[in-house]
Amino acid sequence: MKTCDVLLTTNEGQLVAGTIVLDGGHVFGVPVQGYEALLQNILESPVVGPHGKFFREKTPVGWFEGLPYQYNGSRLKVTPVKSELKQ
Repeated sequence: MKTCDVLLTTNEGQLVAGTIVLDGGHVFGVPVQGYEALLQNILESPVVGPHGKFFREKTPVGWFEGLPYQYNGSRLKVTPVKSELKQ
């Protein structure tokens, strides 16, 4: 299982708006209350990464791995969470 945090920068600072999870070839989101629509929009959008354009339903691993390239702005960022557990 791999996870990415969806980070949103507001006037008050940076906050985690949710988490995107890749588990067993399936991708799903866990939004923070109030950010359900933001996470849903990310999940429904194709991702363009260094290896091309990916759709979550067709190529979940490529889509997940492309998230940090697609969402790397100063206001909205998706960053991988480094796990301390061995996979």
